[in-house]
Amino acid sequence: RYTGTDDKGQPFELRADRAVQRTSDVPVVDIAGVRARLDLARGPATIQALRGRYDLDKQQVAVNGPVRVSGPEGEQLLTRDVLVDMRSRQVRSTG
Repeated sequence: RYTGTDDKGQPFELRADRAVQRTSDVPVVDIAGVRARLDLARGPATIQALRGRYDLDKQQVAVNGPVRVSGPEGEQLLTRDVLVDMRSRQVRSTG
């Protein structure tokens, strides 16, 4: 579980069923059961995925498989194979 606030002061929470960095020599964390909640001005948004890999050096999360995003006003986005770049704050999907 990881909590914090973004640069607008909006709280967020990230949860995982399991997160393992196999060795400190390899800067990759394997994540299973990913869930996030972002408290936006219009209400909460949630993100769910089965698994991902966080590259600590690149500050990128690669999600392999399905991703479900639910917006604060009932919006739904279903996609797969997503790359989240934490530095640029951009998300790309190849699915």
